[in-house]
Amino acid sequence: MKRTYLELFFRHRLLLTAPLLIALVAGAAWGLTRPRSYEATASVWTDAPIPNDSTVGTHSVNDSPPSAGQQALLTELLATRSFLLAVAQDSPMANEMRGRSANEVESALSAMSSKIQVGTAGPQVVTVRVKDTNPQMATGVANGLVTQFIAAETDRIRRRANAQLAYDKQQVTERAKAVSTAQAALARYTRDHPNAGPSDGTVTQLTATVTTAQQGNATAAEAVTKDNALLAHPADNSVLEVIDQPTHAYPQSRQKALLIGGIGGVLAGGTIVVLAMLLLMARDNSVRQESELEAQALTVVGTIGELPSRRRARRREGLGPRQRSEESGPPPEPTQPTGQTLRPSCGTSQ
Repeated sequence: MKRTYLELFFRHRLLLTAPLLIALVAGAAWGLTRPRSYEATASVWTDAPIPNDSTVGTHSVNDSPPSAGQQALLTELLATRSFLLAVAQDSPMANEMRGRSANEVESALSAMSSKIQVGTAGPQVVTVRVKDTNPQMATGVANGLVTQFIAAETDRIRRRANAQLAYDKQQVTERAKAVSTAQAALARYTRDHPNAGPSDGTVTQLTATVTTAQQGNATAAEAVTKDNALLAHPADNSVLEVIDQPTHAYPQSRQKALLIGGIGGVLAGGTIVVLAMLLLMARDNSVRQESELEAQALTVVGTIGELPSRRRARRREGLGPRQRSEESGPPPEPTQPTGQTLRPSCGTSQ
Protein backbone atom coordinates (compact mmCIF):
# COMPACT_ATOMS: atom_id res chain seq x y z
CA MET A 1 0.00 0.00 0.00
CA LYS A 2 1.12 3.54 -0.62
CA ARG A 3 2.41 5.24 2.53
CA THR A 4 4.13 8.52 3.26
CA TYR A 5 7.33 8.57 5.27
CA LEU A 6 5.83 11.18 7.57
CA GLU A 7 2.94 8.87 8.39
CA LEU A 8 5.38 6.03 8.93
CA PHE A 9 7.51 8.15 11.24
CA PHE A 10 4.60 9.17 13.45
CA ARG A 11 3.33 5.59 13.55
CA HIS A 12 6.74 4.37 14.82
CA ARG A 13 7.99 7.61 16.37
CA LEU A 14 9.45 5.95 19.46
CA LEU A 15 11.31 3.34 17.47
CA LEU A 16 12.66 5.87 14.98
CA THR A 17 13.56 8.58 17.52
CA ALA A 18 15.48 6.35 19.91
CA PRO A 19 18.51 5.65 17.61
CA LEU A 20 18.93 9.36 16.91
CA LEU A 21 18.91 10.28 20.60
CA ILE A 22 21.18 7.39 21.57
CA ALA A 23 23.72 8.29 18.86
CA LEU A 24 23.65 11.97 19.85
CA VAL A 25 24.27 11.13 23.51
CA ALA A 26 27.04 8.71 22.54
CA GLY A 27 28.71 11.37 20.38
CA ALA A 28 28.52 13.96 23.17
CA ALA A 29 29.93 11.41 25.63
CA TRP A 30 32.79 10.73 23.21
CA GLY A 31 33.57 14.45 23.07
CA LEU A 32 33.55 14.74 26.86
CA THR A 33 35.82 11.73 27.35
CA ARG A 34 38.44 12.93 24.87
CA PRO A 35 41.70 13.99 26.57
CA ARG A 36 41.99 17.74 27.01
CA SER A 37 44.37 19.49 24.61
CA TYR A 38 46.93 22.08 25.73
CA GLU A 39 48.50 24.80 23.58
CA ALA A 40 51.85 26.57 24.01
CA THR A 41 52.59 29.69 21.94
CA ALA A 42 55.72 31.66 21.06
CA SER A 43 56.31 34.89 19.12
CA VAL A 44 59.46 35.69 17.13
CA TRP A 45 60.43 39.22 16.04
CA THR A 46 61.80 39.55 12.49
CA ASP A 47 63.57 42.37 10.66
CA ALA A 48 66.09 42.99 7.89
CA PRO A 49 69.74 42.27 8.80
CA ILE A 50 72.23 45.06 9.40
CA PRO A 51 73.52 47.09 7.51
CA ASN A 52 70.21 47.07 5.60
CA ASP A 53 67.55 49.57 6.62
CA SER A 54 65.00 48.44 9.18
CA THR A 55 61.60 47.33 7.87
CA VAL A 56 59.65 48.43 10.96
CA GLY A 57 56.60 50.42 9.85
CA THR A 58 57.75 50.69 6.23
CA HIS A 59 55.77 47.88 4.57
CA SER A 60 52.59 48.37 2.61
CA VAL A 61 50.07 45.74 1.57
CA ASN A 62 51.92 44.94 -1.66
CA ASP A 63 55.33 44.55 0.00
CA SER A 64 56.71 41.22 1.16
CA PRO A 65 57.22 41.60 4.93
CA PRO A 66 60.12 39.86 6.67
CA SER A 67 57.71 37.75 8.76
CA ALA A 68 56.38 36.12 5.59
CA GLY A 69 59.86 35.03 4.57
CA GLN A 70 60.64 33.66 8.04
CA GLN A 71 57.31 31.81 8.12
CA ALA A 72 58.06 30.22 4.76
CA LEU A 73 61.55 29.22 5.94
CA LEU A 74 60.24 27.65 9.15
CA THR A 75 57.56 25.76 7.22
CA GLU A 76 60.22 24.40 4.87
CA LEU A 77 62.40 23.31 7.78
CA LEU A 78 59.45 21.48 9.37
CA ALA A 79 59.25 19.37 6.23
CA THR A 80 62.78 18.01 6.81
CA ARG A 81 63.58 15.07 9.07
CA SER A 82 66.86 16.52 10.35
CA PHE A 83 65.19 19.67 11.70
CA LEU A 84 62.33 17.72 13.31
CA LEU A 85 64.85 15.39 14.92
CA ALA A 86 66.82 18.37 16.28
CA VAL A 87 63.62 19.85 17.77
CA ALA A 88 62.70 16.49 19.33
CA GLN A 89 66.17 16.10 20.84
CA ASP A 90 65.83 19.59 22.37
CA SER A 91 62.47 18.77 24.00
CA PRO A 92 60.97 16.19 26.41
CA MET A 93 60.47 13.91 23.40
CA ALA A 94 64.16 12.95 23.63
CA ASN A 95 63.44 10.66 26.59
CA GLU A 96 60.47 9.05 24.86
CA MET A 97 62.38 8.39 21.63
CA ARG A 98 65.34 6.77 23.37
CA GLY A 99 65.51 3.06 22.55
CA ARG A 100 62.76 3.15 19.90
CA SER A 101 62.99 1.62 16.46
CA ALA A 102 63.43 3.68 13.30
CA ASN A 103 59.77 3.28 12.33
CA GLU A 104 58.60 4.40 15.77
CA VAL A 105 60.88 7.46 15.61
CA GLU A 106 59.51 8.41 12.19
CA SER A 107 55.95 8.02 13.45
CA ALA A 108 56.70 10.18 16.51
CA LEU A 109 58.28 12.91 14.35
CA SER A 110 55.31 12.91 11.99
CA ALA A 111 52.89 13.18 14.93
CA MET A 112 54.91 16.06 16.38
CA SER A 113 54.92 17.91 13.05
CA SER A 114 51.11 17.65 12.79
CA LYS A 115 50.75 19.42 16.17
CA ILE A 116 52.76 22.51 15.09
CA GLN A 117 51.16 25.58 13.49
CA VAL A 118 53.15 28.51 12.08
CA GLY A 119 51.56 31.86 11.25
CA THR A 120 52.15 35.61 11.17
CA ALA A 121 50.62 38.24 13.42
CA GLY A 122 51.79 41.06 11.16
CA PRO A 123 54.74 42.17 9.00
CA GLN A 124 57.26 41.71 11.83
CA VAL A 125 56.01 38.89 14.10
CA VAL A 126 55.95 35.15 13.44
CA THR A 127 53.75 33.04 15.75
CA VAL A 128 54.28 29.39 16.67
CA ARG A 129 51.59 27.19 18.26
CA VAL A 130 52.11 23.66 19.58
CA LYS A 131 49.20 21.49 20.77
CA ASP A 132 49.50 18.32 22.83
CA THR A 133 47.59 16.40 25.49
CA ASN A 134 50.60 16.85 27.78
CA PRO A 135 51.20 20.51 28.78
CA GLN A 136 54.90 19.91 29.54
CA MET A 137 55.36 18.31 26.12
CA ALA A 138 53.66 21.22 24.34
CA THR A 139 55.83 23.78 26.16
CA GLY A 140 59.03 21.80 25.61
CA VAL A 141 58.41 21.31 21.88
CA ALA A 142 57.61 25.03 21.43
CA ASN A 143 60.84 26.02 23.20
CA GLY A 144 62.88 23.55 21.19
CA LEU A 145 61.25 24.71 17.97
CA VAL A 146 62.14 28.41 18.30
CA THR A 147 65.62 27.58 19.61
CA GLN A 148 66.43 25.22 16.76
CA PHE A 149 64.88 27.57 14.19
CA ILE A 150 67.17 30.44 15.17
CA ALA A 151 70.14 28.06 15.38
CA ALA A 152 69.40 26.57 11.95
CA GLU A 153 69.09 29.99 10.31
CA THR A 154 72.27 31.20 12.01
CA ASP A 155 74.12 28.10 10.84
CA ARG A 156 72.94 28.60 7.27
CA ILE A 157 73.97 32.26 7.34
CA ARG A 158 77.40 31.29 8.68
CA ARG A 159 77.89 28.68 5.97
CA ARG A 160 76.81 31.13 3.31
CA ALA A 161 79.13 33.80 4.71
CA ASN A 162 82.08 31.38 4.71
CA ALA A 163 81.42 30.45 1.09
CA GLN A 164 81.02 34.11 0.17
CA LEU A 165 84.24 35.01 2.00
CA ALA A 166 86.18 32.33 0.14
CA TYR A 167 84.81 33.60 -3.15
CA ASP A 168 85.56 37.25 -2.37
CA LYS A 169 89.12 36.40 -1.28
CA GLN A 170 89.63 34.64 -4.58
CA GLN A 171 88.33 37.74 -6.33
CA VAL A 172 90.77 39.92 -4.38
CA THR A 173 93.65 37.70 -5.46
CA GLU A 174 92.59 37.81 -9.10
CA ARG A 175 91.99 41.56 -9.03
CA ALA A 176 95.40 42.13 -7.42
CA LYS A 177 96.98 40.15 -10.23
CA ALA A 178 95.04 42.24 -12.73
CA VAL A 179 96.33 45.43 -11.10
CA SER A 180 99.90 44.15 -11.19
CA THR A 181 99.56 43.10 -14.83
CA ALA A 182 98.08 46.46 -15.84
CA GLN A 183 100.76 48.42 -13.96
CA ALA A 184 103.53 46.30 -15.48
CA ALA A 185 102.14 46.85 -18.97
CA LEU A 186 101.98 50.60 -18.40
CA ALA A 187 105.53 50.69 -17.03
CA ARG A 188 106.89 48.61 -19.88
CA TYR A 189 105.22 50.84 -22.50
CA THR A 190 106.52 54.06 -20.96
CA ARG A 191 110.01 52.53 -20.75
CA ASP A 192 109.94 51.48 -24.38
CA HIS A 193 108.45 54.83 -25.43
CA PRO A 194 110.16 57.51 -23.35
CA ASN A 195 108.68 60.31 -25.45
CA ALA A 196 105.08 59.09 -24.90
CA GLY A 197 103.07 61.63 -22.96
CA PRO A 198 99.62 61.68 -21.37
CA SER A 199 98.13 62.49 -24.74
CA ASP A 200 99.30 59.16 -26.13
CA GLY A 201 96.32 56.91 -26.77
CA THR A 202 98.08 53.75 -25.59
CA VAL A 203 99.14 55.41 -22.37
CA THR A 204 95.58 56.59 -21.82
CA GLN A 205 94.23 53.09 -22.43
CA LEU A 206 96.75 51.39 -20.15
CA THR A 207 96.12 53.96 -17.42
CA ALA A 208 92.37 53.30 -17.62
CA THR A 209 93.01 49.56 -17.34
CA VAL A 210 95.08 50.10 -14.20
CA THR A 211 92.33 52.30 -12.71
CA THR A 212 89.62 49.71 -13.45
CA ALA A 213 91.70 46.92 -11.94
CA GLN A 214 92.35 48.97 -8.81
CA GLN A 215 88.62 49.71 -8.42
CA GLY A 216 87.75 46.03 -8.79
CA ASN A 217 90.37 45.14 -6.23
CA ALA A 218 88.96 47.71 -3.81
CA THR A 219 85.44 46.36 -4.31
CA ALA A 220 86.57 42.80 -3.63
CA ALA A 221 88.48 43.91 -0.53
CA GLU A 222 85.35 45.71 0.73
CA ALA A 223 83.31 42.52 0.24
CA VAL A 224 85.85 40.55 2.25
CA THR A 225 85.59 43.07 5.07
CA LYS A 226 81.79 42.78 5.03
CA ASP A 227 82.00 38.98 5.08
CA ASN A 228 84.32 39.05 8.07
CA ALA A 229 81.93 41.35 9.92
CA LEU A 230 79.02 39.03 9.16
CA LEU A 231 80.95 36.04 10.44
CA ALA A 232 81.86 37.93 13.61
CA HIS A 233 78.15 38.47 14.43
CA PRO A 234 76.15 35.74 12.66
CA ALA A 235 73.39 35.67 15.30
CA ASP A 236 71.97 39.16 14.88
CA ASN A 237 69.18 39.70 17.45
CA SER A 238 67.64 42.39 15.28
CA VAL A 239 66.85 39.76 12.62
CA LEU A 240 65.36 37.04 14.84
CA GLU A 241 64.45 37.47 18.49
CA VAL A 242 62.02 35.53 20.68
CA ILE A 243 59.77 38.15 22.28
CA ASP A 244 57.22 35.73 23.82
CA GLN A 245 58.80 32.68 25.40
CA PRO A 246 56.57 29.55 25.56
CA THR A 247 56.60 29.22 29.34
CA HIS A 248 53.10 27.81 29.86
CA ALA A 249 50.63 25.63 27.99
CA TYR A 250 46.99 26.60 28.36
CA PRO A 251 44.05 24.14 28.23
CA GLN A 252 41.84 24.33 25.18
CA SER A 253 38.05 24.29 25.12
CA ARG A 254 36.14 21.05 24.56
CA GLN A 255 33.59 22.75 22.31
CA LYS A 256 35.26 21.50 19.14
CA ALA A 257 35.30 17.89 20.37
CA LEU A 258 31.68 18.17 21.52
CA LEU A 259 30.67 19.68 18.18
CA ILE A 260 32.43 16.93 16.22
CA GLY A 261 30.95 14.23 18.46
CA GLY A 262 27.46 15.73 18.23
CA ILE A 263 27.56 16.06 14.46
CA GLY A 264 28.93 12.54 14.13
CA GLY A 265 26.21 11.22 16.42
CA VAL A 266 23.48 12.98 14.47
CA LEU A 267 24.82 11.66 11.16
CA ALA A 268 25.11 8.10 12.50
CA GLY A 269 21.69 8.21 14.15
CA GLY A 270 20.13 9.77 11.07
CA THR A 271 21.59 7.02 8.90
CA ILE A 272 20.09 4.36 11.15
CA VAL A 273 16.71 6.11 11.13
CA VAL A 274 16.67 6.37 7.33
CA LEU A 275 17.59 2.71 6.93
CA ALA A 276 14.92 1.70 9.46
CA MET A 277 12.29 3.77 7.65
CA LEU A 278 13.21 2.19 4.32
CA LEU A 279 12.97 -1.27 5.86
CA LEU A 280 9.62 -0.56 7.55
CA MET A 281 8.25 0.97 4.38
CA ALA A 282 9.25 -2.08 2.36
CA ARG A 283 7.63 -4.47 4.86
CA ASP A 284 4.41 -2.49 5.38
CA ASN A 285 1.66 -4.16 3.31
CA SER A 286 -1.28 -3.47 5.61
CA VAL A 287 -4.52 -1.72 4.61
CA ARG A 288 -5.83 1.05 6.83
CA GLN A 289 -8.23 3.04 4.65
CA GLU A 290 -11.16 2.18 2.35
CA SER A 291 -9.64 4.22 -0.44
CA GLU A 292 -6.65 1.86 -0.56
CA LEU A 293 -8.97 -1.09 -1.33
CA GLU A 294 -11.03 0.88 -3.81
CA ALA A 295 -7.79 1.88 -5.59
CA GLN A 296 -7.28 -1.83 -6.27
CA ALA A 297 -10.81 -2.28 -7.76
CA LEU A 298 -12.09 -4.04 -4.63
CA THR A 299 -15.57 -3.47 -3.21
CA VAL A 300 -15.81 -2.56 0.45
CA VAL A 301 -18.68 -4.49 2.02
CA GLY A 302 -18.41 -3.05 5.51
CA THR A 303 -16.04 -1.64 8.08
CA ILE A 304 -15.54 -2.23 11.78
CA GLY A 305 -14.40 0.85 13.63
CA GLU A 306 -11.91 0.85 16.45
CA LEU A 307 -13.59 1.36 19.82
CA PRO A 308 -11.49 3.76 21.90
CA SER A 309 -10.69 2.77 25.44
CA ARG A 310 -12.03 4.78 28.37
CA ARG A 311 -8.54 5.97 29.27
CA ARG A 312 -7.90 7.17 25.72
CA ALA A 313 -11.25 8.95 25.63
CA ARG A 314 -10.46 10.73 28.90
CA ARG A 315 -7.06 11.74 27.55
CA ARG A 316 -8.66 13.21 24.44
CA GLU A 317 -11.17 15.15 26.51
CA GLY A 318 -8.35 16.48 28.71
CA LEU A 319 -9.89 15.18 31.93
CA GLY A 320 -8.26 13.07 34.55
CA PRO A 321 -9.96 10.21 36.38
CA ARG A 322 -10.74 12.43 39.38
CA GLN A 323 -12.18 15.24 37.26
CA ARG A 324 -14.22 12.74 35.32
CA SER A 325 -15.75 11.33 38.49
CA GLU A 326 -16.50 14.80 39.89
CA GLU A 327 -18.32 15.98 36.76
CA SER A 328 -20.35 12.79 36.37
CA GLY A 329 -21.47 12.96 40.01
CA PRO A 330 -21.88 10.15 42.52
CA PRO A 331 -23.03 6.79 41.16
CA PRO A 332 -26.76 6.03 41.52
CA GLU A 333 -27.80 4.05 44.58
CA PRO A 334 -29.25 0.60 43.91
CA THR A 335 -32.99 0.33 44.39
CA GLN A 336 -34.35 -2.22 46.85
CA PRO A 337 -37.46 -4.10 45.74
CA THR A 338 -40.37 -3.99 48.19
CA GLY A 339 -42.77 -6.80 48.96
CA GLN A 340 -41.12 -9.33 46.68
CA THR A 341 -38.51 -11.93 47.17
CA LEU A 342 -36.28 -13.06 44.41
CA ARG A 343 -35.68 -16.74 44.30
CA PRO A 344 -33.52 -18.68 41.97
CA SER A 345 -35.49 -20.63 39.44
CA CYS A 346 -34.71 -24.18 38.47
CA GLY A 347 -35.74 -26.22 35.48
CA THR A 348 -35.60 -25.86 31.84
CA SER A 349 -37.36 -23.41 29.66
CA GLN A 350 -39.60 -24.67 26.88
